[in-house]
Amino acid sequence: WQPRRARQNTKIARLATFVAKHGWEPVTEELVVRGEAIGTWVSYCRARYREGTLPSETIDGLEAIPGWSWSARQSWARPKDDLGRFIARRRHQA
Repeated sequence: WQPRRARQNTKIARLATFVAKHGWEPVTEELVVRGEAIGTWVSYCRARYREGTLPSETIDGLEAIPGWSWSARQSWARPKDDLGRFIARRRHQA
C-alpha cells in the first residue's frame, strides 16, 4: 500500500508543479510530465471520485492544488478568471 501512496504523491506533486507554471488549460488527457501520463491519471482520479472509490489521501492532495476542480471545465475556467481579475487590477493601478 505504501508504494501506491508514494506514486500518488509523486503524481500530485508533478501536477501541482506543472499547474503552477502553466495553469490548468493545458491539462488534457494527453499531458505527460517527466514520463508520467498525468492527464490520463487526472481523468482517472475524477472518475474514481465520482464513483466514490478514490482514496481520501488522493482527494486531499488534489484539493490542495490551487484551482483544482472535480470538473475539468471548471479547472480550465478558474485560471482565466484569475487572469482577468489580475489584468483589471493592473489597469486600475496604472
